[in-house]
Amino acid sequence: EHQEQSQQNEQAEYTESSSSRHQAQQQQVQKPAGEKHFDIINFLQAQYKHNNTLLFSIDDILRHTGVDLNVDEDVAQMLDANHRIRCVHPAGVSDDVMYGYQPKIQASNKKELLALINQGKYGIPAKDFSDAYNGVEQDLQDLITSGEILAVANTDKKDKTLFRRGDVFLVELSGNISYPATSPSASVDPSAVVAFQQQFGNVDVDRLKQELNATDPMVRANAAAQLRMMQAQQQQLAATNSNGSSEPYYIGTDKDYTKEIRRGEAVWIGGQWFRVSSAVREGLPLSEQPPRAQAPLSVASLDDMSKKNEQDGYCRLFSSTLIPIDRTMEKSTLENLQNGKQAKQTLAKLGGALPSSSGHMRKRARSNLNNTNSAKRAAAAANPDLVYNKARRHGCSKDIRDLYLASRMEVPESEVELHKLLLANKLIEKGTELRRPRIQKKADNTVNGKAKKKRYYIKKGHKITNTHLEGTEIGAVLAMASERQHQGKDVGDGGM
Repeated sequence: EHQEQSQQNEQAEYTESSSSRHQAQQQQVQKPAGEKHFDIINFLQAQYKHNNTLLFSIDDILRHTGVDLNVDEDVAQMLDANHRIRCVHPAGVSDDVMYGYQPKIQASNKKELLALINQGKYGIPAKDFSDAYNGVEQDLQDLITSGEILAVANTDKKDKTLFRRGDVFLVELSGNISYPATSPSASVDPSAVVAFQQQFGNVDVDRLKQELNATDPMVRANAAAQLRMMQAQQQQLAATNSNGSSEPYYIGTDKDYTKEIRRGEAVWIGGQWFRVSSAVREGLPLSEQPPRAQAPLSVASLDDMSKKNEQDGYCRLFSSTLIPIDRTMEKSTLENLQNGKQAKQTLAKLGGALPSSSGHMRKRARSNLNNTNSAKRAAAAANPDLVYNKARRHGCSKDIRDLYLASRMEVPESEVELHKLLLANKLIEKGTELRRPRIQKKADNTVNGKAKKKRYYIKKGHKITNTHLEGTEIGAVLAMASERQHQGKDVGDGGM
């Protein structure tokens, strides 16, 4: 009975598939060859993104698309001529053909993407990778976010051109980071909510937004100030729950990072790269935010983002104790931050401290430790997990860059004046010599103002190999030239 039931099920499935296949064939009969060709390409491309090695027979294509390539020979010829379609003849089978999709650039993961971009000297359009594999767009965005590659917008083609970056210059931000981040208002969270409702519960937000466009500058300034105050307090409340713990989009800091990094710039935290959040619309990634609120393609910026973003209000607060990030942290990032926190606590118990941003050690909390703990302290200070207590960025920090741009015109071009200025500001010690590179004397290759003639000599033991030219006109010329070389005479350069 079981065997009969299975046979009936197989017969029913075959009948159902045959009927659906027949319906697909009837629909395809009415289509022109170009549309059938397009349907097959879409099917092969979709299957390739899920499994890069898939090949399909004529029967498979008939079953999934309803196109019979044995009948539609013109469609089969289109597939053979299409450089994006692989046509494989299995060994020993001359009549059957296997078809598969072939992307413009073959890659299967992020590492291969990075390797291909690094090999390109003149850049590669991002669209060339669009059909490489499923999820390639996110991998390219991750490479741009982290700064592992350079991306330049191509406005004419509405695309990006990707270039290799080369060597990177990373700088540690001052202070230490912590997660979970605790808001300063965490201890009074319930009362802060009540106070906010009492202070701003009756405020007409729409009226304030209309006043931003008023002709009176005082009205505009007053409306902008009230909206900023509301936004700041709202985000302070959103950053903490009733227990005082933060959302996964906030990292705690013990230094003011607003002076060192801008919104939209790349920041390294716990082994993962993020962008400092510049979102003005909740629930959308930075790539889908309004253009003025999107993170720049570059990892560093010379200017702050649009002032209109501040008027509309950023979704996440960026303060002296909180830095907002644009995405949730991976599991490995959370583990790294936890390991870094434990390593820092272990080092603190042994009397050590993390190195400051300048590389010097802070004063130890307990200076009377005996030498028995020195080995343990040295081992704890060498723990590689300590690096996860620091954030990093590409290039120098915002305050250093602004200081350089503001003072670069004051730096003298003369080395002598620069040396005096360094001495005056005690940046070098007295007695430090101003050294210049020595001018190397060029070898004299002239005689009475004329260039010396180059002499050609035959090396000792040199053997003549073109003996087949002996007795010919060319051989006679070579023999004459060889004789002149023996005499130390110039034989010319052969017209080169």
